[in-house]
Amino acid sequence: MDLEKLRCARDYILNTTDWTQIADTPLTDSEKEEWAVYRQALRDLPEQNITEDFLFPEPPELLDTIPMSLHTPKPMENN
Repeated sequence: MDLEKLRCARDYILNTTDWTQIADTPLTDSEKEEWAVYRQALRDLPEQNITEDFLFPEPPELLDTIPMSLHTPKPMENN
């Protein structure tokens, strides 16, 4: 298992779900808490013994109902 790729994937997921924790998120308090728990599980990955059959934690179901444009960051422009 390529741990660097795993870390990059984890970081990408964390970055694309930052919106779930901001003050003006459209989520309810309980949905926001579900996302906080999920994001903490992602942050805890380095403490786990990663094996070949590793699976990322399951995100809250809400992810499938939010338009991608709301949770996918836009690429930064080179100036």
